[in-house]
Amino acid sequence: MNTNSKNESRIIFEPGKVRAEYDIFVKTSELKSKLTCYIPAFDLIYSANSSEEIKKRADIMVKSFVRFYFEEDSSKNFFVALHKLGFRTPNHNLTMKEALNKKLVRAKFLNTNNEVPEGFEKSNFLAEQTELAVA
Repeated sequence: MNTNSKNESRIIFEPGKVRAEYDIFVKTSELKSKLTCYIPAFDLIYSANSSEEIKKRADIMVKSFVRFYFEEDSSKNFFVALHKLGFRTPNHNLTMKEALNKKLVRAKFLNTNNEVPEGFEKSNFLAEQTELAVA
C-alpha cells in the first residue's frame, strides 16, 4: 500500500463497456481487526478483514454502483450520478448533452475532487481498476 495518493479517479465509457480507475483509502479501525476502506470517487465506505478482501469488495461495490444506475434508466442516470460526484470531461457540457440524449460514443471522465477525505489523511491507499460490460 502507498501513502502518497493524488486521489485521481477516472471513468472511461465506451460502447458496451465502463472502466473505473480509482483510489481506495485504507485505515485500521478502532477495533484493530478491521480495515476501514473509503472510495472517495464514488463516496463508498466499507470494512474488510484483509488486503485481499479490500480489492474484492471494492470491485463488487463499484460494479454494483455502475449496474444500479444503468438498470434504473439505461445510461442516463449513470451520467447524472457521475456529474453529481464531480466527474468532468474536457468539453463537459457537450459530453453531458450527448450522454443524456444517448448519443455518446466514448468519453473519459476525470473526478475533479482531489481532496483526501477527512480522517484518511494519514491512511494508506491502493490504486484499483474495475471493468464491466454494460448495455
